[in-house]
Amino acid sequence: MAQITTTVEADGSRQAERFDLTTGMAQDSHGGRYIWTYENHLVYEVPPGEGPVHVSVIMFDRFRLIGNGFNMGVTFNWSWKFEVPSGSAFDPGSEFIGVVFPNDPVKPTNILNFKNFGTQGDPDCDPL
Repeated sequence: MAQITTTVEADGSRQAERFDLTTGMAQDSHGGRYIWTYENHLVYEVPPGEGPVHVSVIMFDRFRLIGNGFNMGVTFNWSWKFEVPSGSAFDPGSEFIGVVFPNDPVKPTNILNFKNFGTQGDPDCDPL
């Protein structure tokens, strides 16, 4: 499930919030059963203008895998800024058009003002 809400202010700036929630079941090679959940909450602050503009992002991301005596989670809460060049498309909807995500969870080089408010686990891990 994804929900996107956009608010446009009088000055033309926008705030776009995106909530994603996905759940499922998994089974390991020994027949153990697991329930997993993935949650993501992104808030984009987009200044007015056609560009170039610096978009601010706050992201909370969590994955949990529970079952068969096993409990694993990966969570992080980050913020950053990225530039949308003049004439470039930006849409934080289902395709994330023009959105720039950090290329490294410790010292990203493709974004501005990266802040790590908390990380638990390895955000590069792919548990499934």
